[in-house]
Amino acid sequence: LGLVSDELQEKLLQARAYFREHLPERLQGAIAFFEPDSYNTASSIQDNVLFGKIAYGQAQATQRIFEMLSLVLDELELRPRVIEVGMQAECGIGGNRLSVPQRQKLALARALVKRPDILVLHDATMPLDGAEQPLLRDAVFEASEGRTVIWALQGEEWVDQFDHVLALAEAHVTLRTGSGRAGAAGGEERSL
Repeated sequence: LGLVSDELQEKLLQARAYFREHLPERLQGAIAFFEPDSYNTASSIQDNVLFGKIAYGQAQATQRIFEMLSLVLDELELRPRVIEVGMQAECGIGGNRLSVPQRQKLALARALVKRPDILVLHDATMPLDGAEQPLLRDAVFEASEGRTVIWALQGEEWVDQFDHVLALAEAHVTLRTGSGRAGAAGGEERSL
């Protein structure tokens, strides 16, 4: 945004160093500083690799950084170790250290592990990145093969993925049948 001049940036870096050097001994363990030669346990693996957080306000920055990190981890053959570390990480009470998309994926996984006869979802992919949404939707369908999935959606972009669609608009309910994943032909539509 151009709000931080070079002079201000230099002063902030000096203040950071001063703060660290003069931190009272009783508070030494209260702050986890980034160190080039050690892992910061208070931050995520991604933040440790990046040595900080992704700047907000950059279009698709999170997705691009994730893709680049994936390539680097694969190239250095670190993915198995990162997965091992990640599986041991504390996720906090009620998953409060997880991001909203991570909590959503975990909630869906918990629901799918139970293998319910009827799975009811409401905008279950909304917190996810646009590229992830259809992948997760298809994974839910695959995991629910042979069982009923009722999915309340705000938009119409996925209606062709369902065998039966109830549309609510202007106090009217419309039922459409015959399309969807089962591939039935010759659907019909009627008002209810």
